[in-house]
Amino acid sequence: MALIWSEGFRGENALAPFWQKCTRARFEAESENLTISERVAARVRLEEAQQAYELIVNQAESTLSRIDSPRTHAFVVGVGKYADPGINSVTTSVRGAWEFSDWMLSSFSNPERPLASLELFFSAPDSLEPWKPSQRATTTLGIEPESRLHGEPATFLNLKRAFAKWLIRIGGNPENAAFFYFSGHGLWKASCILLPEDSRLPQDGQAADNLIDLQQTVENMFNVRPSVQCFFIDACQEISPSMLESLDARPGSPLRGSTLGAPIPARDARIYLGSCVGKQAYGLPFQTPFFTEQLLRCFDRTAAKWKRDDGSWVVTTESLREALLAASQWRSEIVGKPILFSAESTGTFTADLCSITKQPDVFVKVCCSPAKYMINASLYVLSGLQRIERASPQTREWYVSVNEGACEAGVKVSTNSDPIEVKKTFEAYPPTYPVVLRVP
Repeated sequence: MALIWSEGFRGENALAPFWQKCTRARFEAESENLTISERVAARVRLEEAQQAYELIVNQAESTLSRIDSPRTHAFVVGVGKYADPGINSVTTSVRGAWEFSDWMLSSFSNPERPLASLELFFSAPDSLEPWKPSQRATTTLGIEPESRLHGEPATFLNLKRAFAKWLIRIGGNPENAAFFYFSGHGLWKASCILLPEDSRLPQDGQAADNLIDLQQTVENMFNVRPSVQCFFIDACQEISPSMLESLDARPGSPLRGSTLGAPIPARDARIYLGSCVGKQAYGLPFQTPFFTEQLLRCFDRTAAKWKRDDGSWVVTTESLREALLAASQWRSEIVGKPILFSAESTGTFTADLCSITKQPDVFVKVCCSPAKYMINASLYVLSGLQRIERASPQTREWYVSVNEGACEAGVKVSTNSDPIEVKKTFEAYPPTYPVVLRVP
């Protein structure tokens, strides 16, 4: 396991420095340039480092189990390197896991459910250096600025073992929130399938192996605490010909098997995905993938739902869904790719996820009525002193991000006679605000 941060464990008890010592000792013990005596000494140091890390982790687990108020626990996975030669390596996914972890450690805020633990697994391709957390994250982790962290390999067995321990941790309080983040390759057959480092795809003489069935994992948690369960999945859901030809109806395995027991009385379980069934997720090489980029932006600015008395705004599971779907349309038009996020949910209530302490942004959806005028419409939105114009007319609605508050939207429609101009003032309220410009 790679539990790198736990509430209350700072200074000489911070977990990340213990993990750093483990990885350094491991690399030293695996060096091919050691003599026999040096190798023996290196293995002794590795064993001592592992024992020290396991001891501090056990203490953290024990402390976490005694916390009697709600907390948020994060489980983060980034996979960019694969053992199967038929699966290409990827740089964006590991960057996404790093950015999500960094944000949780440095920017996440929820006074009702503060962060209590963060567990991280990543398998980085050789083209990437180890993770270099931001200055704020290194302060939280208790490691030296500019230092780097190596990851625990994101293999199926590592993830399944750690997931079982994570379920115990998150189940300590029924009001806890569980954040599961995965970025890497994904496929679709009957459900979304996630690919750990040691995944095997079906081919002649080889069955599929070590694949994660996401939906089955979520469904098997219907009787597992806590009440808030969020799965953030930055992966494709393309349909592979080899998967279609395979006789396995559901080739993946859940991270948790089904168990007997009554469903928990209150549950808000959400899956937020960076793609739709049969489609790709997108990102630029060596950069954060688009879905993770927009997810963190939603958490920071664009998924606000309601305002507290202290002036901060609250992001809920439902406002996050609404903002993410709008963000995919907004980002798609900017980069010119068919980006489309999706979301699935089951539950009995809507949970509060985090807080925004600054003025939020709002996704404004602008369209003309009748819709036939959109193809000849020059659209703009005025927010404060900023005027934003659509690059070119299109038949679909225009999503634009503006500051919360007073705005103006307008359109100039080219016709065979004189052009028609319409404008409308409105108060943009998050997370999304529709504006219909009625053209006479």
